Amino acid sequence: MIWYLLTVLLIIPLYLLSLFCLSPKDKKDLLEEIKWELKYLWLGFQAVIDDLFKIWKNKTDLPRRKGDVVVMTGGLRGIGLEVIRMLLECDMIVVVGCRDIEKGEHFANKMRMEGTTLGKLDFKTLDVSSMESVRNFAAAVKKDYPKIHVLINNAAVMYVPYAITSEGYETQFATNYLGHFLLTHLLLKQLDATGTEDAPARVVHISSVAHELGGINFDDINFEKEYYIAYKAYSQSKLAQLLFGLYLNEILKERKSNVRSYVVHPGIVNTELFNNTIVKKTSPFILGLWFKPPDKGAVPIVFCAISPQAKHLDGCYVSNCLKKETPVTKNSKDLQQKLFNFSTDLLKIEEFGKS
Repeated sequence: MIWYLLTVLLIIPLYLLSLFCLSPKDKKDLLEEIKWELKYLWLGFQAVIDDLFKIWKNKTDLPRRKGDVVVMTGGLRGIGLEVIRMLLECDMIVVVGCRDIEKGEHFANKMRMEGTTLGKLDFKTLDVSSMESVRNFAAAVKKDYPKIHVLINNAAVMYVPYAITSEGYETQFATNYLGHFLLTHLLLKQLDATGTEDAPARVVHISSVAHELGGINFDDINFEKEYYIAYKAYSQSKLAQLLFGLYLNEILKERKSNVRSYVVHPGIVNTELFNNTIVKKTSPFILGLWFKPPDKGAVPIVFCAISPQAKHLDGCYVSNCLKKETPVTKNSKDLQQKLFNFSTDLLKIEEFGKS
């Protein structure tokens, strides 16, 4: 852990030295970035400590679920690969939405060669940042799988440069939240038809501890009026995912639906998502020493997706297979509803789940 702290101490003077070469406006922008960098480093440090103390609770059973269907976005790297491996061990049909079908098929062949014999993998084209692609993916899934037992909203990008999608949304907001909001809406009928009162279907949203630093800028959701900070945009997207996951569960209960919603923080996991971070660029060995390996990050996701032991955690924020309270989970009812209404208006959804 001392190496983590030394890296922080190294980063600060490097940032401060760079201030001398900048204009007043650029100095202000850089100082704002420094503030967010340090906030993330401190939050990450706390989360790593939390993982170290609670890792013994981070475990799940893998019940046999032969023929049950899981739909998952992403999955061809990091945590997603390990989630797929575990679900196949349960003899499930795993439908993966990804950009590169050829890469997916290569991965499937490799798994079979390594001895994975159970379950079935089906790859379908999906770019979750594109609402058109989400609609096409949902249509293809519904055609082939009228019954869906689990939806895992997993695909994500983190700390990427500023970009607006062809449909007019900031990339992290579109990928991490809005595309998953739309996909859940489009597949909710299939989930509801599959679940029962004793065994509800499940929607699992992969959020992050980064939500604790976020806010939803409804007046400038795309960061067009203010200086773009990738950390801030990522926090907004993960906060949105958390708020939606919590609010969705309340809606489903009110409708007496046979679907339940879970929100998961997989932990601070050593994956490619950290490639754009200062820590990864300056001290990559820290990730291997202190961060969770991908297979440990996959555990709470699979736990919420299929374990009977997770039944009581619907509508909760889950970390290390335990319920975790944050200020947002305790005091965000109004914000949850505001974001939900904002999102349905943005996507022109008249009645959520009625597609």
